[in-house]
Amino acid sequence: MAKHSKTGVRGLYIDADGRRRIDLRYIDSAGQKQRYKERLPEGTPAAAATLRARDVLTQALAGTLVPRSEIVAPIITLQQAFEQYLQWVSVNHPKPKAIKNTKSLIATWIKTVGNVAIEKLTPELCEIYKARRSAAKKGPATVNRGIAMVKHMCGLAARSGWSWMTRERAIMISDVAMLKEPPGRVRPIKPKELDALFAAFQRADSRFARRVTAAALLTGCRLGEIITLRDSQVDLKRKTIDLSETKQNRNHELIINAPMAKLLKEAMADRAPKHGGFVFLSSRKAPYTVDGFSKHFAHIADRAGVPSITFHDLRRHIGTTLINAGERLEVVSKLLGHSNVAVTQRSYAHLSTEATRGAFESLAKIAPILPPAVQSASRNRKKTG
Repeated sequence: MAKHSKTGVRGLYIDADGRRRIDLRYIDSAGQKQRYKERLPEGTPAAAATLRARDVLTQALAGTLVPRSEIVAPIITLQQAFEQYLQWVSVNHPKPKAIKNTKSLIATWIKTVGNVAIEKLTPELCEIYKARRSAAKKGPATVNRGIAMVKHMCGLAARSGWSWMTRERAIMISDVAMLKEPPGRVRPIKPKELDALFAAFQRADSRFARRVTAAALLTGCRLGEIITLRDSQVDLKRKTIDLSETKQNRNHELIINAPMAKLLKEAMADRAPKHGGFVFLSSRKAPYTVDGFSKHFAHIADRAGVPSITFHDLRRHIGTTLINAGERLEVVSKLLGHSNVAVTQRSYAHLSTEATRGAFESLAKIAPILPPAVQSASRNRKKTG
């Protein structure tokens, strides 16, 4: 019989890569030595692996254990594949937002194409997903997120040796074309558009959302950074806001200017006694959600007659305005909390700004001018003498 492994379960082992496997030697009812081997799927929980190992041992002792070569592989469904992938995400990217987004995309896939057998996850099924989501009037970026997740899942499955995905099929799925996404807003929001948007926020029932919007225009922050801002991140004495624990998870500190300080004090004073430490609350005295506020902002923008403006456009507007005003790219990058200047450069590479034109005018004034070339003597001149 096989020796006990460190798991304490007969026949159950853990490989160097952390993957569990069953390797059981036993004598069958005919007195013949037998060996049963099974490598469990990556990410199989310890409890599930223990149950499987004990089940195998019970069948071996009862004489009913079927050799692996005679076992018909069970049909793996798309939902089961997604659950294995979700478990990988939970271990390797344990942030609640990443897990929540993955669950949402999985639910959308199952709702769109059904819980089909995993063998049907092919480039053709991806095209069906794209067509049906587009027919449901979902934007290219939204559709592409679902495709990107499946591409990552299939590539991971092929590299990790998950039984339901081959390397060849993963490569074919990786070649599925993404939908062309429209370019982002390539200009600042026009003054008339801002005036209309601000006028729409003057209603009494919009004062809470107005604070969030004003904070975005004063800081260039993302929506998630603003609505999750807590008292512990705000230091009014030092006039700083610490955003180190938000999306980028790196040191990012904002300077509180005078209008922002006034806005923060106003928001903090107008809260329920049990506010949970959140700076900005809704009219119901509860924290905002990204989806909820985005829909509310879209409603206000539509009421203002500028439905094309999204909340994230405010952030783009800030970046564009600063660059047009001649601010250095590295300064804008730090203010917006980009990971590096290259991200800022890529985001605003389309700009043909007044600052750029002014720089060329300045260059014309200060650049050294080469003297005119000396004209060479004519080669056809007549010889003298």
